[in-house]
Amino acid sequence: MKATIDANDILKLIAHRPGIGYADLRELCGCGSDLVSRLCKSLRDAGRVMADKKNVGGQVRTAFYTPQAWLAAQMQAERAAGFPAEKERRPPAGHGHGITDDDMAWMQHYQRRYFARLSRARGLSA
Repeated sequence: MKATIDANDILKLIAHRPGIGYADLRELCGCGSDLVSRLCKSLRDAGRVMADKKNVGGQVRTAFYTPQAWLAAQMQAERAAGFPAEKERRPPAGHGHGITDDDMAWMQHYQRRYFARLSRARGLSA
């Protein structure tokens, strides 16, 4: 009996290994590239997975991240490029979630940048 995979299986693999590519997903799932491509595209269209290009051995490859892991990777890359790290802070009193207005502004900035890039890639805007 052949096991089938679905989008949730792909999502779990991407959450477990941020930055995973098509080849690794195909190898771990044990299925063809067509199925993996369709599942990744459906996850990306639904906004549950973000794709980014990375250079591996001189070739540009697609790497998949969950939105949280993608945001963390972008912030880490900016800090490595010389942007100052944010000061250590405690959550404000009365806010159990600990997300400040600055954090929300950064997340919205990266989301706008990602979706603008995504719409340009699809030819939806200039």
